[in-house]
Amino acid sequence: MMKTNTNNVFFFIEGESPQTIELNYSQHLLSELKQGYKGGKIQKQKINKLNSTKLITLFQELINFMNLGMTLNEAIYNIAISGNRKFSPTCLYLATHSSNGVPLEKALLQLCDKKHQFIGDLLPKNTTQENFRKSLTVILDNLISKKETSTQLTKSLYYPFFIIQASILSLIGNMLLEDTLELNIMMVYFLVSAVQIITIHQTTTGKAIYFLEYFSSSLRLYNFFELLSSSLDTGESLQDTIKKIADSTSHQHHKKQLYVTYYKLKLGLGYAESFPRYWFLGESYLALVNSSKNGNIERALLLASALQKQRWFYILSLLNRIVPALSLLTAGFFVAKVLINIYAPLMEPY
Repeated sequence: MMKTNTNNVFFFIEGESPQTIELNYSQHLLSELKQGYKGGKIQKQKINKLNSTKLITLFQELINFMNLGMTLNEAIYNIAISGNRKFSPTCLYLATHSSNGVPLEKALLQLCDKKHQFIGDLLPKNTTQENFRKSLTVILDNLISKKETSTQLTKSLYYPFFIIQASILSLIGNMLLEDTLELNIMMVYFLVSAVQIITIHQTTTGKAIYFLEYFSSSLRLYNFFELLSSSLDTGESLQDTIKKIADSTSHQHHKKQLYVTYYKLKLGLGYAESFPRYWFLGESYLALVNSSKNGNIERALLLASALQKQRWFYILSLLNRIVPALSLLTAGFFVAKVLINIYAPLMEPY
């Protein structure tokens, strides 16, 4: 692989304090000068944090290059020199750290935003190129699944939010015509608008799905079984995969249960005794019990994933019904205010 010339570039990551940037820059400059660098002033290059959308695109590009027969380092280098505004600096940063002996998962962990720090724990260490590509595909599928759910949530919010906006603006318009506009109505409008903007931003950026995952055990378990099944397909062992997922999760109760499951399996207990009972709904538990006898757990995991997905989709459908209903009630309140303002003068005695 060709070596990327980055001697005249100093990388700093979005969100770092100016003091930290200057300190690291001075240390980097001193280190380069000691090594005999005489190429002039070292330029500063800002690297933006990677959200779910950027991570999906980056992983898709890396997998596409690896499918063409390139190694991971070659794929990163090709993106680095491609001139892509979004990902060339990112891959140049990764290539530089890789050439300095920094593992990819550690370098990538510094670039991921807070919600995606778990990716560093899921990436395999000291593995073959093929297994790394498979693991990257597993993570990509998980990110795409969460993104699609966020998109579905966003679309379900547009209509009810529009109804609320229309009803409040109708009330404000009526008050302006009658010269009775009140400050508290404007405050309510701005408050409602702010809540709507924040909610839409959280769903479109994919952050809302992590909030829902924290409170919904069905979504959390569905994602767990999907990751577990896909990781097993790459050749990883059941115990190692469970430990990796346990390391990556931020939900403390779920983390504790995963570690308990991991150590039970490590002690030689059967599948049915190791996994929590409520994780396996309906017939998936029978499949889990049978897997303890025949040693094949794949069917139990697939059934558990399907049933948890079914339960999550039911919860999601309830949300899609409740949110519009609450929005219509809110809109009805403001429409009622409009009607009262219109007909109140007609009801006054002469």
